[in-house]
Amino acid sequence: MFKVDGINIRDPKLIADKFCEYFSGIGSKLASTIPQSHVPYHTYLKHNNGHHGSLFLTPTTPDEIFKIISSMKPKTSTGHDHISCKLLKQLNPIICIPISIIVNKSLECGSVPIDMKLAKVIPIYKAKDKTEFGNYRPISLLPSISKILEKV
Repeated sequence: MFKVDGINIRDPKLIADKFCEYFSGIGSKLASTIPQSHVPYHTYLKHNNGHHGSLFLTPTTPDEIFKIISSMKPKTSTGHDHISCKLLKQLNPIICIPISIIVNKSLECGSVPIDMKLAKVIPIYKAKDKTEFGNYRPISLLPSISKILEKV
């Protein structure tokens, strides 16, 4: 049971919708309380005498992907794709080649596949009244494969 505008709600879908509404709105509410800066952003950057460096990422290899997966903790939690790190570790010899292809294509194109950006958000109770949405913090569970891309 949760309180919404003084009314107790029990419907799981409505509770989930209210959590979504609360978590998605908190950032903009907080941002609106931060005063506008009048200092240009570039004053905080290191000066490099007008020379812009370049960045080159060497393509990954199946061996690098194998090592990354091997180093992951064998957690059973999953993102929206229902693939856990534990499962990736078990399938590592089989999937390191296709994952290396996906990662390299993502780096080459300069974009992350949409499914790797989707997170399953779980509300975790912090303290005080359990019926108040503000007493929970969101935990985002991203797909395990996106964690591999992040490490590369």
